[in-house]
Amino acid sequence: MTISPFKFLLTIAVAAGGGALFWRLGTPLPWLLGSLAATGCLGLISGAHKCPTSAVHAGQITIGLALGLYFTPTMLAILGNMFGWIVVSALMTCLMSMMGAFVFQRLTRLDACSSFFASAIGAATDMSIQASKLGGRGDLVALSHSVRVTLVVSVMPVVAAILVGSSAGLAPTVEIPGLPFQTTVALGAAALVAALVGAKIRLPNAWVMAPLLTSLALAQFIPEHRLRYEWVAVGQVLLGWNLGQRFTRTIFKESPKLIATSALMTAGFGILGLGIAAFVHYGTGVPWVSSMIATAPGGVAEMAITAKVLHLDPPTVTAFHAMRLVFMVVGAGLMLKLCQRWGWLK
Repeated sequence: MTISPFKFLLTIAVAAGGGALFWRLGTPLPWLLGSLAATGCLGLISGAHKCPTSAVHAGQITIGLALGLYFTPTMLAILGNMFGWIVVSALMTCLMSMMGAFVFQRLTRLDACSSFFASAIGAATDMSIQASKLGGRGDLVALSHSVRVTLVVSVMPVVAAILVGSSAGLAPTVEIPGLPFQTTVALGAAALVAALVGAKIRLPNAWVMAPLLTSLALAQFIPEHRLRYEWVAVGQVLLGWNLGQRFTRTIFKESPKLIATSALMTAGFGILGLGIAAFVHYGTGVPWVSSMIATAPGGVAEMAITAKVLHLDPPTVTAFHAMRLVFMVVGAGLMLKLCQRWGWLK
């Protein structure tokens, strides 16, 4: 990727400035939402510089490391008791994706493959790649996922913050020490190696999941620590930049119907997701707001970091989203065939 120095530095300044503004205003998830909003506005005005792949990966690694440290032995034991509920929730989300594909195709008139993967609540990269391999429109699939994730990330943290009675959610209920700098550097290096290996063996969402598993392993052998706030803020800014850069005037001119359909479908997923959240809440006793974030139709990194910032049980939220991710990546081909066999897709 060719880097234009001025545009690159301008985009970084806008992304970081947006995060700082939202932090100053006390909004939930400020560094992610502020970066997303500011970069999106820049994209619509003059075009934002593309976030380098290495920067996206750095942001994902940071978020993965932050989340993995929550998986203490005690928390793993609690999640083990909820394993059945996590699996059933993932299956319900898969069914919801198949229903979404049915509606999506009838509103957009796209082919069956593109319609299914555009509706599948999985990792955007994995879904667009699988769609392209099967003859679908990978570019339109990626656009649909960008709309879905952006809407969910923009709405859910605000709703969750209101429900928990805090607009910022910054003050932790228990003071847990930050991970020492030397340990952070060593863990970051190990996470990078793990992510490279994970990407090589095609681990779903490898740049988040491999670092998460790395810090999860460390969490079993050291006293409980957290990744320092500054590192998490940087990771949020990079993820926000990556989401916001995708929205340009050209996209809105070329694909207005698909964008509108994706937005409508996301709203439908959000409503159906509340039903799954109620199922999880009443079945497991997980607090209502945590259940809502755990079953929201967003990405694993964005929803898990929402849970972290608002203190909504990040391990549980991460476990639900990770299971759903695995089911969607591994079973997407089978679900597409079932939709075609049942006549849901033509």
